[in-house]
Amino acid sequence: SNIQTSCDTLSPQHFSVLLNELWLKVIKILIEYKDNKLRAEGQYKRLYLSLEVLYQFFYGSGEGLSEDQLLSFEFEILQNFFKLYSLETKDLIHKFYRELSKANTNAPEKYGSLTFSVYYQTARGTLNISVLRGANFPRMDNFGGTCDPYITVNLLPDQTEMKMVKTKHHKKTLSALFNEEFSVEIPLKRLLSNSIVIQLSLWDWDRLSQDEYVGSVYLDINEIPIIETLFTDTEGKAKPITLNFIFPTEVPILHVLNDRTVDREAILFLKYIRGLISARSKIPNSPAHKSK
Repeated sequence: SNIQTSCDTLSPQHFSVLLNELWLKVIKILIEYKDNKLRAEGQYKRLYLSLEVLYQFFYGSGEGLSEDQLLSFEFEILQNFFKLYSLETKDLIHKFYRELSKANTNAPEKYGSLTFSVYYQTARGTLNISVLRGANFPRMDNFGGTCDPYITVNLLPDQTEMKMVKTKHHKKTLSALFNEEFSVEIPLKRLLSNSIVIQLSLWDWDRLSQDEYVGSVYLDINEIPIIETLFTDTEGKAKPITLNFIFPTEVPILHVLNDRTVDREAILFLKYIRGLISARSKIPNSPAHKSK
């Protein structure tokens, strides 16, 4: 009622100034909530929905504040923050892998590349992943400056669809012809609805110590444009895809998971991902092909 009274008594210009000051005050209060780091996803979800309601109220179907006034830098930070923190842990993990697959499409070649193909056979109901060849692997061995590469294949984020499989390892080489195919029975509807991300990881085999992680490529079968060639009723295999190996990096999603100190799923996932991130320090700075 106070706002309605102000609208009736003030000039449009002065009322707009008042409305803008109220909006900035609301944003300031919400930033204080953000900085207090609430712990429950439900609290953040309510704040996210409240922010949308407030936006619509101050916008007033085009008769209130303009979009330029409302869509400030602080507003967008709040919107993204509340949305991210409102997600459940399993959804955050899935989002993390999907963002990795997007980053992978334009990643520079630092740790070598992998050529592979993926296609679905409707008649058999199988997803088929062919690991074809890799090139320009980093020089991992202290003596000899070579690599003993092999590739592991996972379906993420839920690995219950297929247990991890791997190729044979190749000795002392910076490139390899793998030519191995793996198949998993999975209904096409479930494959698409689960938005599966395919992870193919490069490892350096070691006889005397733990194998070393060298990087991964990620393919989101729902988002990569090649999707049209991935699914075919024919026996012909899809056109090969070449992607460069990448490492996960510290992104906002990991910071959200880090705040979930009593969430076992978040804790285990962070331990796994940060183990991969730390493995990058063991990789030579220059790719193999630059040191030839």
